[in-house]
Amino acid sequence: MRGVLIGIVVGVALVIIGIVAFVTLYAGPELSVQASAPEAVHSGQPFRVRLQVFNPHDEAVTLDSIDIDNSVFDTFDVVSVTPTPISGSPFSIIGQQAWSFFRDLEPGEQQSVEFELVSNTTGTFQLSVDVCNSYQDCSRNLLAVRVERGE
Repeated sequence: MRGVLIGIVVGVALVIIGIVAFVTLYAGPELSVQASAPEAVHSGQPFRVRLQVFNPHDEAVTLDSIDIDNSVFDTFDVVSVTPTPISGSPFSIIGQQAWSFFRDLEPGEQQSVEFELVSNTTGTFQLSVDVCNSYQDCSRNLLAVRVERGE
């Protein structure tokens, strides 16, 4: 009886290790992203960050989420997101806020996503934005935005 129990425990452990290894090592097809934002904006005035997400693969790829580093929110507030994410508001993951879309992009299809942001702090800041597929393989985009005193 003891040997059977040990066999079951070892079998379950091997299955769990196999699943973790597959999820960790499998790199799903990443989405292609072109990110744009104005070079300079005025403090207190909303501006748009546009992400043009494209599926260059021969299979459908899920736009799972768009994740923004928490440090961005020390300077910027999100006014709106278009199209509206599935969850409507971000959820917090390790060091980031994430907006869920769960939208399949067919081969050759593209999706535009716009974040309207505003800042009351002046200076030059980096925006770090990740566009992630359902395997959480993410395309990182860094944008520099200079916030000048409002007029």
